[in-house]
Amino acid sequence: MVWTLFELARHPDIAARVAAEAERVLGSTQSVQLEDIGKLELTHACLKEALRLYPPVPAIGRNVTQPFRLNGKCYGMEKSGGGT
Repeated sequence: MVWTLFELARHPDIAARVAAEAERVLGSTQSVQLEDIGKLELTHACLKEALRLYPPVPAIGRNVTQPFRLNGKCYGMEKSGGGT
Protein backbone atom coordinates (compact mmCIF):
# COMPACT_ATOMS: atom_id res chain seq x y z
CA MET A 1 0.00 0.00 0.00
CA VAL A 2 2.83 2.39 0.85
CA TRP A 3 4.46 1.88 -2.55
CA THR A 4 1.14 2.63 -4.25
CA LEU A 5 0.95 5.95 -2.39
CA PHE A 6 4.59 6.63 -3.21
CA GLU A 7 3.97 6.11 -6.93
CA LEU A 8 0.77 8.18 -6.85
CA ALA A 9 2.75 11.01 -5.24
CA ARG A 10 5.25 10.75 -8.11
CA HIS A 11 2.43 10.82 -10.69
CA PRO A 12 -0.07 13.51 -9.64
CA ASP A 13 -2.03 13.16 -12.89
CA ILE A 14 -2.81 9.52 -12.09
CA ALA A 15 -3.48 10.40 -8.44
CA ALA A 16 -6.09 12.93 -9.62
CA ARG A 17 -7.75 10.27 -11.78
CA VAL A 18 -7.81 7.82 -8.83
CA ALA A 19 -9.36 10.50 -6.60
CA ALA A 20 -11.96 11.30 -9.26
CA GLU A 21 -12.79 7.61 -9.59
CA ALA A 22 -13.24 7.30 -5.83
CA GLU A 23 -15.48 10.36 -5.79
CA ARG A 24 -17.55 9.04 -8.69
CA VAL A 25 -17.94 5.51 -7.26
CA LEU A 26 -18.16 6.27 -3.56
CA GLY A 27 -19.56 9.79 -3.54
CA SER A 28 -20.06 11.05 -0.01
CA THR A 29 -20.84 7.68 1.57
CA GLN A 30 -19.34 7.07 4.96
CA SER A 31 -18.79 3.36 4.45
CA VAL A 32 -17.51 1.42 1.47
CA GLN A 33 -19.56 -1.59 0.44
CA LEU A 34 -18.04 -4.76 -1.02
CA GLU A 35 -19.71 -4.18 -4.38
CA ASP A 36 -18.11 -0.71 -4.56
CA ILE A 37 -14.61 -2.17 -4.51
CA GLY A 38 -15.07 -3.91 -7.86
CA LYS A 39 -15.98 -0.59 -9.45
CA LEU A 40 -12.64 1.01 -8.53
CA GLU A 41 -10.87 -0.28 -11.64
CA LEU A 42 -8.12 2.33 -11.89
CA THR A 43 -7.40 2.02 -8.17
CA HIS A 44 -7.13 -1.75 -8.59
CA ALA A 45 -4.77 -1.30 -11.55
CA CYS A 46 -2.58 1.08 -9.53
CA LEU A 47 -2.33 -1.39 -6.65
CA LYS A 48 -1.40 -4.21 -9.04
CA GLU A 49 1.21 -2.06 -10.77
CA ALA A 50 2.80 -1.14 -7.43
CA LEU A 51 2.96 -4.85 -6.56
CA ARG A 52 4.61 -5.51 -9.92
CA LEU A 53 7.18 -2.77 -9.40
CA TYR A 54 7.78 -3.51 -5.72
CA PRO A 55 6.93 -7.17 -5.10
CA PRO A 56 6.56 -8.18 -1.45
CA VAL A 57 8.80 -11.19 -2.18
CA PRO A 58 11.65 -10.04 -4.44
CA ALA A 59 12.72 -13.57 -5.36
CA ILE A 60 11.38 -17.05 -4.96
CA GLY A 61 13.95 -19.81 -4.54
CA ARG A 62 13.48 -22.98 -6.50
CA ASN A 63 15.06 -26.41 -6.31
CA VAL A 64 15.90 -28.39 -9.40
CA THR A 65 14.12 -31.75 -9.26
CA GLN A 66 15.45 -33.13 -12.53
CA PRO A 67 18.73 -32.61 -14.36
CA PHE A 68 18.57 -30.39 -17.44
CA ARG A 69 20.79 -28.83 -20.10
CA LEU A 70 20.82 -25.17 -21.08
CA ASN A 71 23.09 -23.94 -23.87
CA GLY A 72 25.07 -27.17 -23.68
CA LYS A 73 25.77 -26.84 -19.96
CA CYS A 74 24.45 -29.41 -17.46
CA TYR A 75 22.53 -28.27 -14.40
CA GLY A 76 21.22 -30.31 -11.53
CA MET A 77 23.52 -33.24 -12.35
CA GLU A 78 26.31 -34.53 -10.20
CA LYS A 79 29.59 -34.54 -12.05
CA SER A 80 30.92 -38.05 -12.45
CA GLY A 81 34.28 -38.70 -10.84
CA GLY A 82 35.76 -40.09 -14.04
CA GLY A 83 38.14 -42.32 -12.10
CA THR A 84 41.91 -42.49 -12.31
